[in-house]
Amino acid sequence: MATSRFGHASASSANTTLASASVALASLLLNPCATRALAQAAPCTPPSGLPAPTSASKVDDKVSNPATGCETVVTALVKDPAGTPTADAVAFVHTADDWFFLVKSVGDLVYNQAAKDAEGKTVALTVVSIDATAHTAVLDA
Repeated sequence: MATSRFGHASASSANTTLASASVALASLLLNPCATRALAQAAPCTPPSGLPAPTSASKVDDKVSNPATGCETVVTALVKDPAGTPTADAVAFVHTADDWFFLVKSVGDLVYNQAAKDAEGKTVALTVVSIDATAHTAVLDA
């Protein structure tokens, strides 16, 4: 599975209001302090042999932050909601240094659990692309 830090997400869709709301919410939810985190990141010694966060990560696992190179700890897993085809699958890993890592691949669905469509279903966004160097992902509603 691809691992990437959300720095910014963008979407294009016929339903631009829904897409814009979904992307704006995803950007706020998944990237609450990217600028602060980058500006305040303390130098660290890169951990040897620690993996980057993945869909197999567990809370309290030690991992290597791929964006900073620092050792950190998994503090939460954001999972796909009940009632979706991939319910309970890990979508994002949150770490102690306040980063959220997308652990889905291009073509996978990411759910905006705060938004519902006209039928009352959780809004699904497709991962269109992931840029691990820039720590961004493009989502499409």
